[in-house]
Amino acid sequence: MARPWHVHTVCGRAVRVHDDLGTALAVRDMLGDDVLDGREKGALAIRMLAVDPDAFAEAFRGRLQEALDEVLASVFGIREGPAPKGRPFDWDHDRARIVATARGAYGLSWEGLQDLPYTEACTLMALSPEDSPLGQAIHYRLAERPRPTRHNREQLEAFDRLRRFYALPEGGASGSVEAKNAAATAAFARLAGRG
Repeated sequence: MARPWHVHTVCGRAVRVHDDLGTALAVRDMLGDDVLDGREKGALAIRMLAVDPDAFAEAFRGRLQEALDEVLASVFGIREGPAPKGRPFDWDHDRARIVATARGAYGLSWEGLQDLPYTEACTLMALSPEDSPLGQAIHYRLAERPRPTRHNREQLEAFDRLRRFYALPEGGASGSVEAKNAAATAAFARLAGRG
């Protein structure tokens, strides 16, 4: 089966990019790998992302670093710096919740979800019904804590307990998006010759 792709504007040029969730997760994992060096990661990223890797490399000769950075940022949201706080879910940490929610709420298998464009898959998961496994986690991660009154101590304790239960790992656990995003940023910063 052919991998899905869409046309994206990269450095002012129209480029065909494999922009599905499966590719996003594979690229993120590859960039977080400690065995490959920056040049190897850059070459592999081009092969994984571009529908025609040779044409991509030729089109952005001398600006390859900039083109790769733009693809990662605009297509997959991988940017320099720390990941934003208050993220609703994590592809690794919430995998079981995501699979259950994709099947129950949307009728999608894990494989079907991976074939969707990355941004569409993120939107579907972020808008999960509140009564779904992922929807419950998102609610307790992002909802405002109820205001304390003389009569809601038990409600507040239950809310706090569920917020702790559903909390994502702090500081970028080894499998988290933050850790892999940081590794991706570092890998591209080490690319020799910057294009």
